[in-house]
Amino acid sequence: MNPASPPVSLPGCKSLTQRGLLLAATADGESVLRGCNEGEDAFSLRTCLGLLGVKIRQKGDSTRIVGRAGALAGTGVVLDVQEGGSTLRFLLAQVAAGGGEALFCGSPRLMERPHGGLLDCLTRMGATIESVLDAGQPALKMRSPGIPGGAFSLEDSASSQYISALMLVPWKERTLIHSSTGKSSRGYIDLTREAVARFRGPESLSSLANGWLASPGCGEAQDWTIPGDASAGTFFLAALLVGGGRLSFAVPPAPFHPESRLARDLAGLGFLAVDDEAIAAADPLPDSPLELDLDSFPDAAPALAVACVFLPGGGRLTGTHRLKDKESDRLKGMNLLVESMGGSASLDEETFVIQGPPAAQSVACLDPQGDHRMAMAAGIGQLGISGLDISDRDCVAKSFPGFWDTLSRWRDG
Repeated sequence: MNPASPPVSLPGCKSLTQRGLLLAATADGESVLRGCNEGEDAFSLRTCLGLLGVKIRQKGDSTRIVGRAGALAGTGVVLDVQEGGSTLRFLLAQVAAGGGEALFCGSPRLMERPHGGLLDCLTRMGATIESVLDAGQPALKMRSPGIPGGAFSLEDSASSQYISALMLVPWKERTLIHSSTGKSSRGYIDLTREAVARFRGPESLSSLANGWLASPGCGEAQDWTIPGDASAGTFFLAALLVGGGRLSFAVPPAPFHPESRLARDLAGLGFLAVDDEAIAAADPLPDSPLELDLDSFPDAAPALAVACVFLPGGGRLTGTHRLKDKESDRLKGMNLLVESMGGSASLDEETFVIQGPPAAQSVACLDPQGDHRMAMAAGIGQLGISGLDISDRDCVAKSFPGFWDTLSRWRDG
């Protein structure tokens, strides 16, 4: 790796783009979002918002959204969310609150993923949701009289997106969102609270012992520059551990994004060295295993698995319980990826244990199963192992269309 590599230009934060678009669409007035993520998830959300009556205009780097001053009502439209798990879950809550009817469809993998906790919650509050076939593919049909607010229970929630979906709704009445969050990624819930506070004020969501209290109101339009994507940045942190070099970002990720913690944690454990100008791999790297809880940065799991193959002590990654339910079964994919690089992997309850050393070359052709994070992780593996191939490189367009060019420029300097 070139020690003087140019700054990495990250895409706009996918998570904050999704939240910003929805908050602007339901606010009062015209918002301007700058530097939005340009991946497929953001595109499908913008398309769905347009079908729900939201006026959106793109001019250069700016996205202008005329808010509807309330929750979005269904008008019998078909909303194709493609691969977007957050798009599906966020819009389900919106249409349930706004009322009307909509048909939600998406990729076969998305419709297989768990959504039951949110669906059950919305059904208990008065929405009717049924599984149907649309052109032979599974879909969800919703009818709702409109839900003004009330007490929602997500006690058994396994996804922070269920909670975020309810937080993003502009309720007409004071609303309790009850959840223990024992199985949910708290960092992404806090990210949602930051976004909601920007549009609706810091007092719009209050923490309670058993959940959150949402105040009524749709908030006001905002002018917001979206920070860089911290989840995308984690792949370049892993690349440092694989091939060395120095790393800086042209636009820093949001410091309150949960995956921004990864650089700090890796530095605290002695695997990275950080100064005012750049980040580099520690020299020498620690002999002890890299031990991390993935709950704060689950999207980094595939990249970290790759990095651990190259670390002297390997790694022990905990908090893996949600990885099998992502865009692909990431636990299975990580195991195949590690083995294709010459390492070994095993699962001890919820701890993913990785050992090297890496192979000099590989004859494997990896199928990321359409999962952008798995494809990007395999790309990091290619930095250290020749012959490693990827069958579907284009799936990175879900979140980071320019990933391969960005990685190549940074690698070559």
